[in-house]
Amino acid sequence: MVYAAGYTPFDSLCVEQVIVAKESMIWRCKTLTPRGDHLVNTVTKISRPILMTRSIAILASLFLLIACDTPQPFTFGGGDGGDETEDTLDPRDPNDTDDNKFLFDAERGLTMNSVEYNIDDQELIINNLPFDGPDGRYINPVNLGGGQVFESIQTLTTGIVKHYAVYVSSDHIQGVAAAGENWGDFGYGGANIVRDSFSLPNEGEYVFTGDYLGVRTFGDRSGLEMVSADVTMALDILDFDPVEGVQGAIIGWISNRSLENSDGSPRFGATQVFLRLIEFTTDNGNFAEGSAVYYAAGTPDQAGDGTYEGFLAGTDAIEIGANIVLEGADYTQVVYYEVVDYEITTPEQVFVNPVTGMVTTIPATVVTGTASAANGETREFAQNLVDSGIQVGTINVDLATLPDGAVVTSTRIESEPISSTFDAREVGVIVAAQ
Repeated sequence: MVYAAGYTPFDSLCVEQVIVAKESMIWRCKTLTPRGDHLVNTVTKISRPILMTRSIAILASLFLLIACDTPQPFTFGGGDGGDETEDTLDPRDPNDTDDNKFLFDAERGLTMNSVEYNIDDQELIINNLPFDGPDGRYINPVNLGGGQVFESIQTLTTGIVKHYAVYVSSDHIQGVAAAGENWGDFGYGGANIVRDSFSLPNEGEYVFTGDYLGVRTFGDRSGLEMVSADVTMALDILDFDPVEGVQGAIIGWISNRSLENSDGSPRFGATQVFLRLIEFTTDNGNFAEGSAVYYAAGTPDQAGDGTYEGFLAGTDAIEIGANIVLEGADYTQVVYYEVVDYEITTPEQVFVNPVTGMVTTIPATVVTGTASAANGETREFAQNLVDSGIQVGTINVDLATLPDGAVVTSTRIESEPISSTFDAREVGVIVAAQ
């Protein structure tokens, strides 16, 4: 049976779209999220035509389990193999080692608690993200910035929410951040960094450069974006002086942030992120609760903020890694409006009285005026583009709207910052080296 497009089994306990074409099937799912929203998701097509007659009640029951007011962590065990968390981790707080750090906050839906980095097999295995597919496997890596992006596996009945994971590495650090694409809100995600060693030099100031990769979801809509950027970090070993096991200073910034949708189409409007000063723990090189902030384009006004935490890695702290989470305006940019000055010249006029012959002369007049492209209509147009992550550029004056006889005498450009009317949450990882 073939049903109308745009609806799904999970809110009505029935299949409402099956498309069969060219020996494949696509199932579009409109899903009830834990916050009561709906979303539309496309489940990966299968290799042969199948007529969907299975009962969907079991899958619907699964969604009822997560339809609560706030995100709740799942309690699966950790993965097996090297460079991942141990099986005995408390699923509410996997951060019990100095060398393996998770961005974990179950109340915010940051539930990732185990990662296996099977990079030689071109695979990641990520635990505790609901509906990310069989065994939490992420495959098909493609290049993104200084790292790669992996995708979750979907079948007709599993992997209902498409997930993406970004991965970046160095000699001593591996990092991953992941999130689901179509929760209809921030949804579920997380980040992880792991290191293989650490020792601290006796003194010195050091600069680290490297890569930042992240994933973004949205507060009031579905969708997902990948972020790639450059990162610079600075470390002062001895200042501040050691006090109660804490010393030094770390600062940094994330620049040249590039956004793209999961289909690869670009988005515009991400500004530089500043990582404010934080100290580190002397014996293990860990740092936590650092403050991160970004500003509206072209202004000193804060557009979003968050936190970062991580560690120094390698012999003599030759590398640095961090997890970061940001929330705030999704896009922000400066919009430019043309302003024109014009003149309207009325020539001298001469009138002769036909009776008296008296001549009356009306001198020439010049009227000046100014017209700006910034008005209610163009501002609404610009806001819609900013909300869509599309670069606005310069909006010009429509010369046809000038008064009759107007001649433009000069032009100039004025600017106005505009931020999106909705928010995004970005989770990411930093890996940098001296």
